[in-house]
Amino acid sequence: MPPSMSCLSNLEHLLLKDCQSLSSLPTSIDQPLEKLQLLHLSGTKLLEIPEQFFQGMVKLKDLNLSLNPGLRSLPTSTFNLVELKKFNLEGCSGLQTHCLKHFPLSLEELNLSRCDSLKDIKLDSSSFPNLRILDLGFTSVKLISYFPSSLEELNLSRCYSLQDIKLESSSFPNLRILDLRFTPVKLISLKSFSSLENIILDSNENLEVVDLCDTKIRKFPLEDAGVLERLARIDLLGVKHLGKVNWEKVHSLPQQVNLDQCGDGNIPHMVIPFSEWLRDGKESAQSLISLRNGVFFQTLKQSHPCIQNMQRFFVYVCPCAARGKYKTSHPQQDGCSYKHIYSSIKPSYPSYERCMVIERVDRFPRGLGGVLGHAQLLSLHDEEVVTRLSDFGIENFGELIECWIERCQAMEVLFDIGANELEEYQPVLRCLENLRISNLKKMSKMCISSGVLKDGSFGRLKHLQLEYCPQLVNVFSSGVHLESLEILEIKFCARLKEVFAAKVNEERCLQRLHTLCLWELPVLSTIIQNVQLVSLKKLKVRGCPKLRKLPLHQISNINQSNFGGAVVVTGEPEWWELLQWEASNIKQHVCFNSSEPFKLPKHL
Repeated sequence: MPPSMSCLSNLEHLLLKDCQSLSSLPTSIDQPLEKLQLLHLSGTKLLEIPEQFFQGMVKLKDLNLSLNPGLRSLPTSTFNLVELKKFNLEGCSGLQTHCLKHFPLSLEELNLSRCDSLKDIKLDSSSFPNLRILDLGFTSVKLISYFPSSLEELNLSRCYSLQDIKLESSSFPNLRILDLRFTPVKLISLKSFSSLENIILDSNENLEVVDLCDTKIRKFPLEDAGVLERLARIDLLGVKHLGKVNWEKVHSLPQQVNLDQCGDGNIPHMVIPFSEWLRDGKESAQSLISLRNGVFFQTLKQSHPCIQNMQRFFVYVCPCAARGKYKTSHPQQDGCSYKHIYSSIKPSYPSYERCMVIERVDRFPRGLGGVLGHAQLLSLHDEEVVTRLSDFGIENFGELIECWIERCQAMEVLFDIGANELEEYQPVLRCLENLRISNLKKMSKMCISSGVLKDGSFGRLKHLQLEYCPQLVNVFSSGVHLESLEILEIKFCARLKEVFAAKVNEERCLQRLHTLCLWELPVLSTIIQNVQLVSLKKLKVRGCPKLRKLPLHQISNINQSNFGGAVVVTGEPEWWELLQWEASNIKQHVCFNSSEPFKLPKHL
């Protein structure tokens, strides 16, 4: 450097980047560069820096000595750079660990990436009280310890000697961003890092477990992470800030995903006991995904390999503020309580591999179609915003086996199937076996369509249970055969006049129906017209005073050799005496059991 440097006392910025011929610096400068704020000496041939070179540079804020591989040490005068905020030593591969003790206390950003000689780095808060950003990428660091509590961003990408990262949250109260790209760690445990917003994982081929519970993580950690073949589990409990995921950038999911946007994953109040579901499966291959709305899955498509390969999942959707408020309610009608007779048959909790529960949503939970399309069990209850179940997309019910719809106060129709859906997605609900509908005060029809449903629509439905739907007029219209239906229970539907609206004896219609339960249907006059209920064995009737005919008119034509036995009818004696029979000999095939009508509480 020329001697005239001493004449530049007002110099603020000095850039000597890539000066390949620069191999030495003056031992001292006669007139200190007291106003110098930025000094770049990157990409030179420097082997050492004179001991007093930085003396007097009291205003220096940004020092760049990067890409000087021959530089092995730093002068003690570095410590006197009391205003230094940013220090870049990237690519100083010869720099030794002992040099770190010469760094000034004022440092906020420190880049030590590609400093290959650094092995064991200890940076405590007393030495770096203000350090916010630290880059240790491409170093041989083996141990992560004694980092300053002020640290906000930490880059550990391509630190190939690191095996595990298990840190105490109390040591990193301000850490927001952690970069671990291409770092072969097996375990990442950052539980309760309350400030952590983003962790960058890319091509971490050895990664097996990630724990980011109770963090402020905003971006899904597996976005842009490539294929992590060994990743077995990721824990994201209490991640209230996690939002929309770009699923096109997610290439793999572990078999165990524990995600809860609202809490710790403990949801004891659910209508389907989660603890029972857990016991039915293997802990290593089941996922709980608890969300406040559908935004998390908004861009997920049914065809995405991540959801296709997820063997066992339980997706729970409920606003955080509404969690824990579930309580079974009983319908009220005309000031009378049905609590003592309502839902007398306790529901079973079947075991399915893929379940979805939606409750108490305050707006329609859009974005769930991709995961719903693989669900076998759906429970929707205690909400006031969904008017049609089919608004979730008829195409997303293709694998649904069981469906529970309860206390949905805005529901007007279950399935409203338009012309486009009839053309593209027939047969509809082809896998559905069990349908339970309870306490839908506005539902007038179960299924309406713009055309004829193809064979196979509702073709596997075995058990249909309807309770307290006071506006329901009929259950199914003509065109739906329900050839697999075995059990039908209808209770407390005050306006139901006709169970099935079929007018002709359609082939295979209700051919397997063996149990029919009709309770408290005050205006019911017809079960079905002109259809043979050839398999009917049990008929339970209570509180249906207008029902005068039973669909048993074909029994007299059945040969005794093919007849499996008498139909057992249970009902009130007064109702039985008023029944009308198509033929005089039909009654001999019926076994009647008397039952008392429901008694209302005496205080009413």
